[in-house]
Amino acid sequence: MAVVPVDASGAPGIVRVYGSAQGSKAPSLVRISGAYALWGESTSYMLDRDGLLLSESEALQRSAIVTAGSAILTFSTTTDPGGQRCTIGGRSCAYFPAVTTIDWNYATPVTQKSGSLFRPWSLRLGLAAAGNADGSEFVIAWIGESGPEAAVIRDGDASLLVKVPAFADLVSTPSIAFDGFRYLLVFQTIGNIFGAFIDVDGAIVQPFPIATSDLAEERPAVTALARGRFLVTYKSGAALAGRVLITPDAAPARRRSVR
Repeated sequence: MAVVPVDASGAPGIVRVYGSAQGSKAPSLVRISGAYALWGESTSYMLDRDGLLLSESEALQRSAIVTAGSAILTFSTTTDPGGQRCTIGGRSCAYFPAVTTIDWNYATPVTQKSGSLFRPWSLRLGLAAAGNADGSEFVIAWIGESGPEAAVIRDGDASLLVKVPAFADLVSTPSIAFDGFRYLLVFQTIGNIFGAFIDVDGAIVQPFPIATSDLAEERPAVTALARGRFLVTYKSGAALAGRVLITPDAAPARRRSVR
């Protein structure tokens, strides 16, 4: 049976060309509401359901793409190595620590915004992000020079910087999820897994242990199951482990009958 490409209206499909395909990155396509975002090597395109071009903008070299509601966030990093910088003739010099620039593009069918945030550089930066239901708010999290940090991006603009009180040494691999009420940031430190809740106003609960043992607890990932219910998975020694975290205001669990 021959397959005939068609568009969303059922008419015979056509090949559309959106721009150059130079570079090594594979394109990615994400649905947001009734439109689509196509991310190429250097340009992003907003398309309607028939593949017609609505708008285009410069695309960052992305670290990740996160979608929520009718919005999409892509973010990436660039690094300034820092070092000595001297005046003409070398009469006075100053040392500048290395920094990273966290860039993001925020897009909806009617809005395109971009922004940047300069932070002290850490080799354990490890970006992660999550968004709320309607896409008006995203939180980007990373491991900074003094420990876990997060930036709240509201309607495409940075509105809040959050520093999680935690030990900076050997902290890595952040992951974050949103349950419709609060964000849960999880991270690895010295072979154990810790978590910290961040509410929508940026208030932080002191980090708490999720998994501590004689084994190496590594590379945590978190997802929200429902309000107040999070699943944290991680590598425990040679095994893959998981724990469900439940807050006092959690939604009742769904019960499934087993026959």
